[in-house]
Amino acid sequence: MNGQTECARCTSTDELDHGIVVGLLSELNEPVCNICRSEELADETPLSKRESEVYALKELVGWQHGDIAEFLGLEKSTVDTVSQRVGEKTEKSKRLASIDGD
Repeated sequence: MNGQTECARCTSTDELDHGIVVGLLSELNEPVCNICRSEELADETPLSKRESEVYALKELVGWQHGDIAEFLGLEKSTVDTVSQRVGEKTEKSKRLASIDGD
């Protein structure tokens, strides 16, 4: 997305040097910044703050692990590990939800 797009929740725009990137949250078809989305994920899911940050960047802007690592000031291997934990936790949540839905 370009720098003209505002987050629908906090009205921030893309400011990569300030740690903000706005992407489209597909399920609601609205622009959301990584900060707002990671806070939502941390509140609504079993994900930690760091896991929520990584997941939000993957979900909103589709960045690869190397890009996320650079943006967050982490090693790529750290993002790889965090992303693996996110996958495990979200898969477990899906399995539990399907059990509850039966």
